[in-house]
Amino acid sequence: MKNTFLTLLILVFSTTFSQNQKIRATPISSEIQLLADRFLGLDSFGDCYYIKNNALYKKKDAVILEYKNLSFGEITAVDIINPLQIIVYYEPFNTLIALDNQLNEIQKISFSDQTIVATGPKGELTTVVLPEFSIVQKEQRLEVAPITQDSMSLKLWGMQRTLVANSLEGVSKGFTKILEVNGVGFRVTLQGKKLVLNLGFSHPIEYTAPDDIDIKVEQTTITISGADKQKVGAVAASIREFKKPEPYKGKGIRYADEYVKKKVGKAQAATTSK
Repeated sequence: MKNTFLTLLILVFSTTFSQNQKIRATPISSEIQLLADRFLGLDSFGDCYYIKNNALYKKKDAVILEYKNLSFGEITAVDIINPLQIIVYYEPFNTLIALDNQLNEIQKISFSDQTIVATGPKGELTTVVLPEFSIVQKEQRLEVAPITQDSMSLKLWGMQRTLVANSLEGVSKGFTKILEVNGVGFRVTLQGKKLVLNLGFSHPIEYTAPDDIDIKVEQTTITISGADKQKVGAVAASIREFKKPEPYKGKGIRYADEYVKKKVGKAQAATTSK
């Protein structure tokens, strides 16, 4: 009986000791110090962010990256939730700066009462916000909100938000429209900024693209790109207007993703009816 009690006591002690061993924390080091004015935190990859002398630093293992822009004053806030697009907010100038994971500037957004100016690798766009809406900065992001809850403001709310979103996407990624030229003998060439189209008329058609629109030609494919989504669409529509696709053989200029419903010709229809 005594041996059984002693065995149980040893098992209980061993179990308790092993549990204590599992939950016991191991200190790393209390001597690691970070000389910074403000510690921002760690991102999802474990990289450390901090601010020192009004500059943003990113410490990745032994590599330290720096971003500094003194022209906008003091850094107000930094959003590191998305490590691939870090947002830096400068409140004195109402400016948001988007950085990539190497702390390179990829986009700049400045806003006032009714104007948003977006700057990126594709250019610069200015969006005027209707007086029925206000531009609000919340947690390093912009929000377009209606001032009043009347029916007209609520109807225009989605459109206004889309216009702002398109300008931000346009200066960073850009927009593209692709046209295809179909027809025997139809040819397209590019002479500088001038597009020359031979579409079966007695004379070639010439079209000069705006300065902020890029046009590329590859055989019978026309690629139109630019930062302004509305202007890219307008240029593509103007070129398509020169020779719309006809419904019998599909000859003409069409969008790459356009479906042309063909009609049956008179001769074929007569043969089919017989």
